[in-house]
Amino acid sequence: MASQAAASAFNGNMKKALAGLKRINLEGLRWRVFDAKGQVLGRLASQISTVIQGKDKPTYAPYRDDGDICVVLNAKD
Repeated sequence: MASQAAASAFNGNMKKALAGLKRINLEGLRWRVFDAKGQVLGRLASQISTVIQGKDKPTYAPYRDDGDICVVLNAKD
């Protein structure tokens, strides 16, 4: 119900809104799951940022987007 209200409240150009989106090639990407329970926030965030940037892969290059997909469990803890 709330999503319908939010969608109907959008008055802009949908074509322009979707222009910034790009297709993501999921081949070669891994899903990395992090459990945040009992972890220090800054250390966990730095580990996740390394994975998202792809710096943990041997094929890392700063101009390539080779990061993996991260899922954080127990984020409220």
